[in-house]
Parts: sequence; C-alpha cells; structure tokens
Amino acid sequence: MENEVKQTALDSYDKIINLLENIFKSWKETFQKEFDIRVGLNCFDVLLQFSMLQIALNDGQLQSEELEFIRDISKYCNICDYFNQRGYQNVEWQNILNTDESTLKEILNGLQEDIIDISMDFVNIFSYADAAISKYNFFDSLKNNIFNILIAVASADNNADKSEFNWCIIFATLNEIAKRKQAYIDAFNNPSNPNGENTNKKSLKDFYVKKK
Repeated sequence: MENEVKQTALDSYDKIINLLENIFKSWKETFQKEFDIRVGLNCFDVLLQFSMLQIALNDGQLQSEELEFIRDISKYCNICDYFNQRGYQNVEWQNILNTDESTLKEILNGLQEDIIDISMDFVNIFSYADAAISKYNFFDSLKNNIFNILIAVASADNNADKSEFNWCIIFATLNEIAKRKQAYIDAFNNPSNPNGENTNKKSLKDFYVKKK
C-alpha cells in the first residue's frame, strides 16, 4: 500500500471518531442519558473491522498486509475481542491469518445477524442526529471517510481488485442511514409522520437477515 493511501485512511479514521464522539455526546445529553459513548465507539470499531474483513475476503484471499492494516486502524475494540466475546476460543490476529478463507467466511456469515444488530443501533442514532442537526451534513463526511478506509484495505496488498468492493455490511449501513435520515427530515417537515417512517421501503434486516 502506498504511504499516502494509508495515511489518508488513518486520518479518515480519526475524523470519523471525532465525528462520532460529537454525535454520541449529543445523543447522550439529549435523548439517552444512560448511553455509553465508549460502548458506541467499540461497536463502530467492530462494525468497521468486520466490513474490512469482508472486503479483504471478497477476492478469495486474505493477505497479511490487509490483516495488519485492519488490526492497526481501530483504537477502541478489535474483531478478535469480539470473536472471543461471541464464544470463540483465544482468537488472535495470527489465528485469523492462519484460518483458511472459506472457514473464515463461514464464521463471518454466522456472526452477520449480530453485526447487523450493531449496525442498526448505529443507523438509528446517526440518522436521527444528522437529520436533527441540519447545520452540518455528517453523513457525507462519514461516507467519504469510510470509503477512504475501504480503498486502503483493498489496496493493502498492492493488488486491489474490483471484486473486493462487491459488498460489505458497512455499505448497507450507509445506504440505510441515507434512507432513514431523509425519512426523519421529511417527518420534521411533516409532523403527521412523527416517526419519519417510509412504509414503502424495507429495512436492512429485511434484505440481509435470513428468516428463520
């Protein structure tokens, strides 16, 4: 990976964290006094790293350079801790690197519903706060900085492939934020729809959670 691409991604991560700290602080002060800002940042790190692993695996190969970048970018929580919390045993970064790609994809697929739950909590907070604070467009900043990070992880092995950008959960998360934000804006302008709901559109879970 070129140093410039890596540094742009690292700077983007810091910008996102600064943005989220402000969003979460506002949420805590205004809507949910018991909300734990640190937990919110932990959850974002898990969502981001999970998505980065999906990007790195989309081409069928997980390289050590990609994994090192995923490991180093997050400051609050890492995916190894999350795997261990979800019942896996003594997961470390080297274990992930030594796991064959098909097995690792199975593990990620098995955890996907839990990650979507994390994503939906994030969507609910971010979209409402962004719609309510009309002075700034937080979503554009979040989206652009996330794209910088995903481009960097795909480029970490110096062999970025367009297949790596086929899909990851954070793409769906961004789409859901955009949809919810607009619904909330519409609701603020139309008090007859106070919840900002658009019943003609499906949620993230409708598309990506396997029905039992």
